[in-house]
Amino acid sequence: MKERCNMKSRIENKLHVLIGLPLKNAGRSGNLTWFSFGQTKKIISLRGIEKRVGEYTLNIQCTWRLTKEHEIIVAAKDIYIPSKEWTGTEEEFEWDMQGMNRYDERIVEFKAMNILVEKIEADDLGGVKIYFSDRHLLEIFPDDSSEEEFWRFFVPGELSSHFVVKGNGIEE
Repeated sequence: MKERCNMKSRIENKLHVLIGLPLKNAGRSGNLTWFSFGQTKKIISLRGIEKRVGEYTLNIQCTWRLTKEHEIIVAAKDIYIPSKEWTGTEEEFEWDMQGMNRYDERIVEFKAMNILVEKIEADDLGGVKIYFSDRHLLEIFPDDSSEEEFWRFFVPGELSSHFVVKGNGIEE
């Protein structure tokens, strides 16, 4: 079901389960960023591989940033910027190689923190603010007019749990 009206309340209701849960992990696959929340559990992937995941996962495919007070800690476009360790030329830089970009470098510090989700705020355009216990803030803000997927929230291992926010509404 796709629906644009009342996105704010639907998003806030869906993400409300995160309040009080710890951020467990963060990472990326290409330019898709993911954040994992809650206690760690074992699941068997569709390929039959056992892996450890959080209770809930948020996959982001639009613009986002993680801030603390008046500083951007890490943001979506950091994957396209070489890490401090990079010594090659601009032409040689391959942003998709794990560990080579600023995102990979800066997310490590954030993942090591022991923080809890305190509050969720959404808007009617699919944007979300997730406030953490240590004054960090994760902001997700769709920044184009396409009908493509902006982000999704789900329980790993449960295909029926996917809550997908797109440019033309919400799909469940």
